[in-house]
Amino acid sequence: MLDAGVVSSRAHLARRLGVSRARVTQLLNLLKLRDEIRQGMLALAAHVRRRLTERRLRHLLKIPSARSLSEYRL
Repeated sequence: MLDAGVVSSRAHLARRLGVSRARVTQLLNLLKLRDEIRQGMLALAAHVRRRLTERRLRHLLKIPSARSLSEYRL
């Protein structure tokens, strides 16, 4: 909606969806997850993926790009 120009800002999107602007930002930030993380999530069994909530994934956004995922404790 933002990219297509349907809404002009995150605040406008939040009003349209009935959520806070902070919530919109939290959800949009998940689009910034590193490719390795997204691929790793897709490789998980379906019953495990169902337990991956947005809130649980937020801390993965803080993993430095130069750091190996094997060194990071989830």
